[in-house]
Amino acid sequence: MTMRAVVERPIVEGVDAYGQPLPEKLEVVDRCLPCYAWVAIERTERQDNDSYASIGAVRIIAARDSGISENYVISEITDRRGRVVFAGNLRVQSVARRPDHLVLVARDTAGGRPSG
Repeated sequence: MTMRAVVERPIVEGVDAYGQPLPEKLEVVDRCLPCYAWVAIERTERQDNDSYASIGAVRIIAARDSGISENYVISEITDRRGRVVFAGNLRVQSVARRPDHLVLVARDTAGGRPSG
C-alpha cells in the first residue's frame, strides 16, 4: 500500500448534569496504517450558472487485520513521501470485509479538504 493513515477511535466519557453525553474525544489507534485512498464521485450538482460541485466519498483500502470499524476517524492520509493527500476528519461510515482487505467508505465531517 502506498499511503499511510492516522486512525483515531472516538471515546465518549459519561454524561453532563442534564444526562446528555459529553462530546467525544479521539484516541489515536494507529499513526502509520498502510492504505490506499481515492475519491469516488457519486454525483455532480449545479451550483449556479457556471459552476458545479462534485459530491463523493473517500474510499480506502486497508489490511484486513487493521481493526478499523464504523465511526472511527481518519485524521490524515499521506503518500509515501510524507505529503498530505487528505487532511481533515474523515468519519468511517461503512466497512466491507473482503477475503484479503477492508474497503472503507469515509466522509468529511469537519471541513477537511482533499489537497492536491
